[in-house]
Amino acid sequence: MGCKIFVDLCKFIMMIFLGIVLVLTYGQIQKPEGCASFETIFAQFEANKLCNYFIDGDMDKLTAYIHIFPPTDGYQKDWENDLRNQVADSLTSILCQKKGADYSVLSKYFHKDANRNSKKDTLGKDFVTKLTALLSNQIILTDAVFTPYEYNSKTKKLSTCLMLRFENSRTNSSGILYQPFIVGLYGYAPTDMPKFYSEYMEETITSQIRNLFSISNP
Repeated sequence: MGCKIFVDLCKFIMMIFLGIVLVLTYGQIQKPEGCASFETIFAQFEANKLCNYFIDGDMDKLTAYIHIFPPTDGYQKDWENDLRNQVADSLTSILCQKKGADYSVLSKYFHKDANRNSKKDTLGKDFVTKLTALLSNQIILTDAVFTPYEYNSKTKKLSTCLMLRFENSRTNSSGILYQPFIVGLYGYAPTDMPKFYSEYMEETITSQIRNLFSISNP
């Protein structure tokens, strides 16, 4: 009697397993909307793994899954590594480091041309120098945020704006810099004139903030 129950149980489990396989096979071949398949099961597993990487803060593993679709010509494999490195290092968390932090890493994110990485391009280094000078003068950077990316179908370019909030710890005055950027392969290139909104901040400080991303002639 016990052996018969065990055999029946095995048959029942096999029927369930066979039914699942048939459903997944049908979904894999026909791909009807809402039907599970081997592909969707694997995708769900990968998605869960990525979510766990994100929750655990393991950006190195997370960015290994980031890819860019290669254009028809001019594609270089190391572009993907550059992109992953930029995603792994957050262009706002670095900006809002505590006083005395090393901001030199920021220099690689800002360029005159966002799609070129030239040693002659000193915009990023100049920005870090100007920012460090401000911070050493008791001007505190309290918040940094990028606006959502926008795609211009005519120019075929991505754009965003960086908003930086500064406070003068000596006078308690504050101001917000609104700087437009073009988003490219290597980072951000300033475009258009920045706007600065302030409450009683000194003109000398205001001028320094406005010129953080100014492009000096060679």
